[in-house]
Amino acid sequence: KALEFYEKAQKIDKNIGNQSGMAENIGNMGSVFSNMGNYPKALEYHQKALRINEKIGSQEGIASNLANIGTVYYSQSNYVKALEFYQKAKKIDEELGMQLGVAIILGNIGSVYWSESNYPKALEYHQKALIINEELGNQSGIAMNLRNVGLVYLNQNNYSKALEYYEKSLTINKELDAKIEIASSLRNIATLYNDKKEFATAINYLNKAIKINQNIGVQESSNYQSLSSSHWALNNAKTSSHYLDTMLNINNKNILLNFTI
Repeated sequence: KALEFYEKAQKIDKNIGNQSGMAENIGNMGSVFSNMGNYPKALEYHQKALRINEKIGSQEGIASNLANIGTVYYSQSNYVKALEFYQKAKKIDEELGMQLGVAIILGNIGSVYWSESNYPKALEYHQKALIINEELGNQSGIAMNLRNVGLVYLNQNNYSKALEYYEKSLTINKELDAKIEIASSLRNIATLYNDKKEFATAINYLNKAIKINQNIGVQESSNYQSLSSSHWALNNAKTSSHYLDTMLNINNKNILLNFTI
């Protein structure tokens, strides 16, 4: 449905000669393909959008396209190419004085280094992004950066620092009443307690996350996977199996949903 909508919008923009609108809709189609896991198609459409923006000289559009291409490569674990395109996008955003864009790209670069297990570099870039978002007063960005810093500390087994940053992120998300992000923060804290083998505490946080998601009509299969693992660790085999089945059912529904996009 999303692809159909963007395709119609793109045709209208083409008929009226709106090159900027065409680029935007083609880029949106690329993002849909990326979310579906169809990375070759995603790359094709983001590159089409990039060529249009280069033709009309839209530096802001070019930066966005470069960042999106970087994200496609990141999703394919091609970290060298991801960094290449993120750096190009960051340079343009810096030249345009687009601090919000710079912060987003710095966070993306931090995530690339995190995926490469280069935790000092990941921490450096996430903290750079955090500083900019604090200067901008971008609370949602701050919450995301704090979470990412916490994730780096978690991977370094620095549980006290990880929990400190996770809780800061959770506090901001609660202030923003950002339900999805609150649930995500709770799940992150649960993961930390699972790693510490404090399974009962992890289950408590997971149940809180699931309750929030249920209230807003969201189902996260990863919550149930974690619940299954926690109960298994506590020798609750029957309960573990129940949550594993729930996770599989959600995943199967999501697969079917992707075919209708």
